Amino acid sequence: MSLRTISSTMMKNTIVSFTSVVVVLAASALATPTELSTSNHSSLPQAGFTLKMKHTILSAPNLSLFQKHQNLLRMSRRRLTNASTSSMLGAPIHLSISDYFYVEMKIGTPPVKVNLALDTGSTTPWAQCAQCQLCFPVSVPVFDPMRSTTYQRMPNNHPLCVPPYAAPSGRSCLYGIMYAEGEKTTGRLGIDRVTFESKDGRQHLVVDMAFGCGIYNERFVAWENDTRGNPISGVVGLGKYDLSSILYQLSPITLLKFSYCLPLHVFGDHDRHHDHALLAFGNDADIRGTSGVQTTPIYGTDDGFYYLNLTVDSGTPYTLLDQEAYDHLRQAVVTYFLERYEWSPLDQPRSNFNLCYPMMEDIQGLGNFAFPKITFRFEGPANLELKEASNFQIFEIVNEFCFMVLPSYSTNILGGFQQIHHRFLFDVGASKLSFAPENC
Repeated sequence: MSLRTISSTMMKNTIVSFTSVVVVLAASALATPTELSTSNHSSLPQAGFTLKMKHTILSAPNLSLFQKHQNLLRMSRRRLTNASTSSMLGAPIHLSISDYFYVEMKIGTPPVKVNLALDTGSTTPWAQCAQCQLCFPVSVPVFDPMRSTTYQRMPNNHPLCVPPYAAPSGRSCLYGIMYAEGEKTTGRLGIDRVTFESKDGRQHLVVDMAFGCGIYNERFVAWENDTRGNPISGVVGLGKYDLSSILYQLSPITLLKFSYCLPLHVFGDHDRHHDHALLAFGNDADIRGTSGVQTTPIYGTDDGFYYLNLTVDSGTPYTLLDQEAYDHLRQAVVTYFLERYEWSPLDQPRSNFNLCYPMMEDIQGLGNFAFPKITFRFEGPANLELKEASNFQIFEIVNEFCFMVLPSYSTNILGGFQQIHHRFLFDVGASKLSFAPENC
């Protein structure tokens, strides 16, 4: 079977949702890594590990707060357009730590740093390789398996060389993935050393980790059109029910659970000391020090996605609600400001959001002003009370403040901006999502 054949056959019924969280797993050349042998799980650290997630848009030092939110608004509406035309049904939780968050790792011997988008809707990790025939531009060196002394092609009888994303080809194994927004990648599966750095600077080496070497990589438009220099080389998946996911490849350390907490400052003015969020695995992912933990079930299917009443997606910047739900919420907000302060919304906001008000002295000086409280109710019961700072944003440059929730045609997505200062814990093994307030 050729790479072109796998592109047309495996992808026909294999569509996963591509999200833009980038997970960066980096290793320092000065540190001595701790060896995590996947063939000897007893050497794995049982405490879990935590990674830094950096942001491609929000960490740009030359953009103002207003410009950053305009970029995030365009990203949300682009994802809305893609969601409305996708054939996917239901509400997959795309833990996108997105085209908008990313992580680093180093592959091979000698190690080469790659930045990978983290996607909870897919499983097989992959990186564009130097031998690519259809390539997208990358601002960092790409991995060359021919130069790694520890790289080996995955044999055709390997336990990970199975459908839906992989298939034997001669003595090797090929992979093929199509994402919901039309991106495609095909190539060869291989095995090599992977080194990553946790938040405390500890270096960890996975001796034999399986990943795809991307040869034909098509329609990664956001990366192709990144005028600032695209840092992303591929995707690392956290999807369930597939042994190629790093959740399963590193299950003795991930314990099949992960969590993240998005601080408000990653959406604010650039601060090079606080330009990242944290993604935790295993015991590091647990919610601690609070009694306000809420839990709701994740509905299991065999498609690798996580299902709730709505999509929880940190890779979509702002919350999207279907038109009927949005209209009810919008009217409640309008009524709140009209009855409490006698304020009416702007007909044509300069900030391009759907519901905005002119700046008032009460807001600028705070005084007795209070934003309305908004709560999402899940099965459980579980109530997610959003932080006031995540519902409205002041744009002084245009003298407006805006409601940061957008209407959708049919999709319901809880976006990253509304998730700030909450830890979301995805316990895949127990099929449940937990969350609690946290000062990230």
